Parts: sequence; structure tokens; C-alpha cells
Amino acid sequence: MFMNNRLTRGLMATLLLSSAAICCRAADPAEDTTPTEPAGLAFRAAKVVAVDDNDTIINNAVVLVSGDKIEKIGPASEIEIPEKYRVYDFSEYWLLPGIVDAHNHSSA
Repeated sequence: MFMNNRLTRGLMATLLLSSAAICCRAADPAEDTTPTEPAGLAFRAAKVVAVDDNDTIINNAVVLVSGDKIEKIGPASEIEIPEKYRVYDFSEYWLLPGIVDAHNHSSA
């Protein structure tokens, strides 16, 4: 089936106008909806093993990361999470900050 030329031209004009409107709308800098990067990351965990001299285990803990550095580690009751940090909730898991790969295969 072929559409008549008048209908085809009308549909094409509508598609072109719609495309132009979408392009112009997306280019409006006043309404930029590009997601911004968080100021840092906050991880909530059931337990955190702080890699310190005592291998301290902190229950109900928060780890704050800014850039590529661990900023703070401590109990959730003592650590305030800054407003623009992205929060990850791992409240049922253990977290070992600073350990890149704790996976191990060993035989006894």
C-alpha cells in the first residue's frame, strides 16, 4: 500500500517539526538535566573492617570517600553524611575499605 503524496508530505513535515522541536528543547542551557557528579560517596555497611593496627571491626558503619581517598570511617551514629554525597546502602554486608581484592584460593 502506498500513501498519497499529500499525506506523505504532511507526515514528513510533522516528523521534521517534531525533530526540530526536540533538538531545540535539548539544547536549552537553562534546563540542562545532565546528571552532576556527586561530591563524594558514602557507604553504609553492617560491619566495616578498618585496616588499622588493630583490625578494628565497626558495627553499623559509614565510610566516606572523596575523590580517590577514604575520608572517614566510623559508626553511623558519629559520621554525618554530607548533603551532595551519593549514598550506597550495604546495610546487610561487610565492607573492607582499602582492600582491592579480598578473594582467595588456598588449600590447607
